[in-house]
Amino acid sequence: MALVRLPTSSKTSAHDGKTAGENQKILYVEDEDDNFIVAQFALRERFELVRARSDKEACEILRREQFSIILMDIQLSGSTLNGIELTQALKGIERENTPDYAVGVPLNGASVIIVTAYAALYSEQDMVLAGGDGFVTKPVDFIRLKLAMSRMIKNDEADGTSTEEQPLHRVYVPEKRQQNRVLVRLDCYLRIDGQEHAAQISDVSSAGARVRLTGNIPIEQVSPGVLCQITFATAWGFVESEARVMWVREEKQVELGVSFEKMTEAIQKILLRELDALREKES
Repeated sequence: MALVRLPTSSKTSAHDGKTAGENQKILYVEDEDDNFIVAQFALRERFELVRARSDKEACEILRREQFSIILMDIQLSGSTLNGIELTQALKGIERENTPDYAVGVPLNGASVIIVTAYAALYSEQDMVLAGGDGFVTKPVDFIRLKLAMSRMIKNDEADGTSTEEQPLHRVYVPEKRQQNRVLVRLDCYLRIDGQEHAAQISDVSSAGARVRLTGNIPIEQVSPGVLCQITFATAWGFVESEARVMWVREEKQVELGVSFEKMTEAIQKILLRELDALREKES
């Protein structure tokens, strides 16, 4: 689908993130055309969306213009940094190998709302650590998103403080069965580059899980975007799935967030049966 810019009758002022018609300027960092077009149409009455297709383009735009809010997609194909890494760079959270173009980029008080299709993999603490002021899941509930953004802007204007100091606001997490996490810990194996690594899996849903590696593994082998195979046993049989690393945290042990990419229907039934049984135990 070709990108179409919707007409607007108001002129933009880069000074305060508003337009002459009082629409707030929002930067949406999104690599998918369709996602941006849908958001632009849904938010057009209250907000003016400016698009950045990559991490580098987002930094270039932020050096020129000011925005009230930044909507930050996590998956940014063709970019050096994903959305979480870019948010950390913008918020001044120290991390290794930050590109020069992402250093010292001014936010001018803009809030950052992280957009993800993998709600099961991220908690509020994850978003706080990433520097996010909120997060929203795909498919986006734009009515709730508009209300949340309006509240963020109103609160910021009322107290005159930077939104970087505001607590995290959960924008929208759908209460879908397949995204409800189960707080369980199971032994599992990750196969990466033909080698098996012992690990423990937790916070499991049908969309993905957290994985804590119990052995030594070079951190570069488990960087975001890497595909691996995950296997763990349940009371109903083995679950085997291709998985993609979404984020990496290195403390005492290496912890990953993974999304399940390819899973047969039979395996899905085993996983859902296990999750339902574990939820019954929790309740």
